[in-house]
Formats: sequence, C-alpha cells, structure tokens
Amino acid sequence: MLKEADSPTQGWEVYANRQQFHNDEGITLIAEATKLAAQGKLQEGVGLPQSSLFYALQDFARSCMEGAEVATSVEAGLRSTVVGILANRAIRRGEPVEVTQEALSAG
Repeated sequence: MLKEADSPTQGWEVYANRQQFHNDEGITLIAEATKLAAQGKLQEGVGLPQSSLFYALQDFARSCMEGAEVATSVEAGLRSTVVGILANRAIRRGEPVEVTQEALSAG
C-alpha cells in the first residue's frame, strides 16, 4: 500500500512492515501484526525477504522456462486495471462510478 506523502499517520502503521517499490516506500500489511509486535517479532524482519518485483519476475520466468501456469492471468490484470481507472475517475469527479460487468470483461 502506498500512501500520499501528506496523509496523516494512523496508529496501526506503527506495526506495518515497509518495503521499497521503485522510488517509493510502501506498507506491507501483515496479518496479526499487533500480536507479532507484542512478541517482538517485527524487529526480526517479518515480511517478504525479496521485493514484490522479484516475485513477479520469478513467476514470469518460471512460466516461460517451465511452462508453468502464470500466477495472474491477462483477464485478472484487465479487471484490476479497470477497477483502478474507475476508482481514480471517482476520486477526481468526487462522485461514485459504477463498475459494470461489461467494463470488467471488455477487450
């Protein structure tokens, strides 16, 4: 999760793991972070040992070299992109934007 630079810090963020993503720092949400923090495990580097880009490229290379199933399909990528674009449109217009099944399956 990447936050806007001027957004206020919320209490739960103290327990959030941070990782670099290109030129930004993002928050990696970890299940039961409060419990892990109480056990002192967040200081041990809880989170992914590699960047998210590493895992994406690893999955892509595996599908190319081994013929393995891709981790995310083109269709899933389309749906994610459409939802992101429509969410941005809603924010810019300041009003709800309907996400239709037609938009999610357009080619």
